[in-house]
Amino acid sequence: MFYYEGEFDAYQRTYVLSDIKLLPKYLYYHMLLFWKELGTKLQYGSATNFIKIGNFKDYEVQYPPLPEQQHIVSILDEAFAAIAKTKANAEQNLKNAKELFESYLQGVFENGNWETKTIQEITKIINGYAFASKDFKSTNTIKSIKITNVGVKEFVEEVDNYLPEKFKDILKEVQVKEGNIVIALTRTIISSGLKVAVVPESYDGALVNQRVAAIVPNEIIINQKYLYNFLTTDGVAKYVLAHVNTLMQPNLSINDLKNLPVPCPSLKTQQTIVQKLDALSAETKKLESIYQQKINDLEELKKSVLQKAFSGELNSPERALSANDGHSPSDKNKNKKSPERA
Repeated sequence: MFYYEGEFDAYQRTYVLSDIKLLPKYLYYHMLLFWKELGTKLQYGSATNFIKIGNFKDYEVQYPPLPEQQHIVSILDEAFAAIAKTKANAEQNLKNAKELFESYLQGVFENGNWETKTIQEITKIINGYAFASKDFKSTNTIKSIKITNVGVKEFVEEVDNYLPEKFKDILKEVQVKEGNIVIALTRTIISSGLKVAVVPESYDGALVNQRVAAIVPNEIIINQKYLYNFLTTDGVAKYVLAHVNTLMQPNLSINDLKNLPVPCPSLKTQQTIVQKLDALSAETKKLESIYQQKINDLEELKKSVLQKAFSGELNSPERALSANDGHSPSDKNKNKKSPERA
């Protein structure tokens, strides 16, 4: 839902309110507060939800005289501008925290004095098996790993990728363990980065499906966490971009994966790097959590400000931005005379 002043083109499934009999922005703010509840009650459709125009027209609006509408809008405009500025600062801090870690991560692997080996020299590569679509049922017992499970530095668990028990013994060559690295070979790289993840405990013993490769490090040569961190760098993303087939969708061949060069310092150096990255990652995640919570709190503050505005509690932007006292508009309005309805 948007408030817009000026000319525009409206496409299908878009409702436009015009010739409004009360202050348009007052109506916008009113609907902004109650839209979630309204949408939940009136939406139809299972795939794409929508609201019928008839029900939309029946939406009731409580409104005071025009001067009071103008006063409320003025307070909300100023309060929301202040919230938007604070939120933008928090979002920039969140972005800076992530970029700081990524910058350090990239710099770690730019040491030109380390020996370089290909992935196939330091790991075992498991190429996924082409299971038939009929093999997958939610009632089966053996988990599988598809490309949909492999996100950007994130393993996505699913509930419908189960295979028959019989495959556990006859296809051991495509079985993975907790801690192994998996990489998507189809749509290997997307706008947010390379699709590489670590197999979680819940998928220990899972079978790898086609277009996914599992990487099992030779622990005598390469540290698993060191290798995973390396695979998340911009340098590896650039290698993949240079080698993927992009005629239809970006596909990385198993041979190009095997030939990916990896800097290989001593195991002691690898372990030291992992310890430093783990420590920095923990601090970064702590900062990210703080900034994300700040952003979430600001969204809640917007809701609180709207609730106070339409329950007659706001006299100034400063009061609008004060802490929420925990009362809902319905509690405040029990003994108040109802304004007019539109």
